[in-house]
Amino acid sequence: SVMLGRFYAVHDVGLYNQANKWTSMVSTMVLGTIKDVAQPVLRNVETERERHKRVFRKMLRFNAFMVFPALFGLALISRELILITVTEKWLDCVPLMQILCAGAFTVPIQYLCANLVITVGMGLTQISAIFFSYPYGIHTMVCVYTAINIAWLTIWFYFVHREIGLRLWEAVLDLFPYAALAALAMVVTAFVTSPIENIYLLLGLKIFIAALLYGGLMWLFGSVTFKECISYLLNKKRAR
Repeated sequence: SVMLGRFYAVHDVGLYNQANKWTSMVSTMVLGTIKDVAQPVLRNVETERERHKRVFRKMLRFNAFMVFPALFGLALISRELILITVTEKWLDCVPLMQILCAGAFTVPIQYLCANLVITVGMGLTQISAIFFSYPYGIHTMVCVYTAINIAWLTIWFYFVHREIGLRLWEAVLDLFPYAALAALAMVVTAFVTSPIENIYLLLGLKIFIAALLYGGLMWLFGSVTFKECISYLLNKKRAR
């Protein structure tokens, strides 16, 4: 935000901050579900390399199961959400929010990786990218920033591979099915709800249909993570 204030008008910075606020809220919510358990669990198995790898991959899949539908869903309802919560004057932040949603899934993954390795290179790269891309406009800058977040995962996973032997293609196999199915659910939802004009009805139906489709796809393709979550919720309900 400090860098943006130097290069862009106050209005543009306000649009970015508004967009970033919502995407950060979602990625932080997902991060909160794994933050308290990731480090102690990984530490408990760090002396057993294969078990360490299995536990890390399970956390990676759980993160993907949560973060992709949450962020893609936010991109889907971004226009209605902004109109209802902060009114039409902030509508121009919607494209920025949708771009940020495409890369904010990396935040919880970076946290998982950071429990194994720490680096400052990403921060330096981000600042450099902002400096060199700002003349091309804030949309270009946010696209570059998002691309760096995604591309930097290859660096994280290089070090993760050195620590626990997890290859990049294995991590992609853990993440891609959830990203693809979440994207499919949002595209179908957008198509089905496109004729609706009432903004409140549109927001409600988008959330309901997207959640129903994503859950249905998870069940159809036999997602173990989905079934474990359902089982956990049902057992928790019985325990009460």
